[in-house]
Amino acid sequence: MTISQRAIRPVSAASGAAFRIGFGAVGLVLVIRFFTNGWISSLYLDPPHHFPYPGFEWVAPWPRAWMYAHFALIGLAAIGVMLGYRYRLSISVFALSLAYVELIDRSLYLNHYYWLVLTGAVMVFLPLENSFSMDTRAGRARSPGTLPQYVVWILRFQVGMVYFFAGLAKVNGDWLLRAEPLATWLPARSELWLIGPLLTFPAIAYVLSWAGAFFDLTVVGWLSWHRSRPVAFVVVVLFHFTTWVLFPSIGLFPLLMSAAALVFFEPDWPERWMANARPRLPAGPSPRLTPISTALAASYLLLMIALPLRHYALPGDVKWTGEGYLGSWQVMLSEKVGSADFIVTDPDTGDTWRVAPPDYLTERQRMVMATDPVMIRQTAELIAADIGGVTVAADVKLAFNGRRSTQLTDPSQALASG
Repeated sequence: MTISQRAIRPVSAASGAAFRIGFGAVGLVLVIRFFTNGWISSLYLDPPHHFPYPGFEWVAPWPRAWMYAHFALIGLAAIGVMLGYRYRLSISVFALSLAYVELIDRSLYLNHYYWLVLTGAVMVFLPLENSFSMDTRAGRARSPGTLPQYVVWILRFQVGMVYFFAGLAKVNGDWLLRAEPLATWLPARSELWLIGPLLTFPAIAYVLSWAGAFFDLTVVGWLSWHRSRPVAFVVVVLFHFTTWVLFPSIGLFPLLMSAAALVFFEPDWPERWMANARPRLPAGPSPRLTPISTALAASYLLLMIALPLRHYALPGDVKWTGEGYLGSWQVMLSEKVGSADFIVTDPDTGDTWRVAPPDYLTERQRMVMATDPVMIRQTAELIAADIGGVTVAADVKLAFNGRRSTQLTDPSQALASG
């Protein structure tokens, strides 16, 4: 059987349905966390300024009531995805609405939110409503009980690329030879019951650094091999539980990746688990791969491979410069603390003076801004616009992965003029 024949071979839709349900559940939990923790107001409504992504300056928070309604819409769409109700509409609304929220402020970028948007956009084109869904019950699913094998492959790719590129990013001197940033972070968790005192030993940071790199680089292979798959999945859950205990600020990422890893099991695993027997594969129309769909899928896969690797074509270390960082799956690889002052010059008089970042930036925005070249330039533009008729340069120093503070920007180079 050729690869193309295997790709269109009908398989049980149960695994895809389980992925859909888990995805929607995580999306719903995300929305609940935003409501219960007051993050809608503190992150999007209260700050008077947001850092837009280049090209998306038009994206801004809605008025207060509409912003809350926007998040409620994300939650309703997540429920629709879980239930498989008007699935294509629900997942489209979820992906677009969450993407809008994520584009509001660059300082709020998180890898797992990016993954949710990206995977949600992919799921729009996948028939994940073909099992365990209200669409199936209502007769809206095209091939009830089955889906093409390539759908499972695409979902596995979505999960696997996070692990592989996160592992590839760990192949660097700081992670493997200096055990940074774990050597900095772990002693701060010494209060943990039982394991806390162990975290103060430098050797533990090295052991966990090497183990983390090995895990990320090889876990997809272990999950793909049927003999090692059950043990590998247990290791996945234990790994993510451990990272959540050590670093609770990572939020939903451990839950998300643990649930998503189930897609590496055989496509009928939910049916086997519930019925304790191999079900008969329901009959369905034979799927086809059109040239257009094949080209689109290939283009997407190439893009998802190229984006995380683009920083290798840019000068400097991505963890230091930030160039090519977004979308490269640099997961928990940097401990950066920056300090920023801005040098204002009046070109008419030659007078020069220093100003701090604007008071209307939140503490989080100031912290992230001092480590991000794009946001540093945007802040210089803000100051130039506020004062008017001046040029603004940035004097930013950055401490990176346990090193002494070092100059990040050239204070003599103007970044903005007003």
